[in-house]
Amino acid sequence: ILGMMTEEDHTEPVFLYRKFMEDSDVNPYLNRLLLSGSDRLMEFLTDEERVDVTNDKGIEISGLNASRREELPIHIIKWKSQTRPVFYKSWKEWVRSNRVEQGNIIEVWGCRKINQQLVLIINFRK
Repeated sequence: ILGMMTEEDHTEPVFLYRKFMEDSDVNPYLNRLLLSGSDRLMEFLTDEERVDVTNDKGIEISGLNASRREELPIHIIKWKSQTRPVFYKSWKEWVRSNRVEQGNIIEVWGCRKINQQLVLIINFRK
């Protein structure tokens, strides 16, 4: 992970989240990852980002796919019906392009570009 972010325009990545993928996390009809135990991730957000996550539209974050070394958007929102935030909208594309299955592990790392834009680095392990 650290080797991916050697550019001078990023802060050093910080570990934020890990989860064993459940059936509901990889189901293309649900298209969401429930971020249970995501306190570190929420604390990494700025105050403004946290407010935006809880509004009706959520926020789009720049996502870096660690295994494929490509950028994909990540959308995060905290629905009123959930106590924890979720990755949604583009989530099924992440699952499909990485062939994620139940039991795989997701790791989420965060950093900021020099302009303070949030970047999440997503790593899947089999």
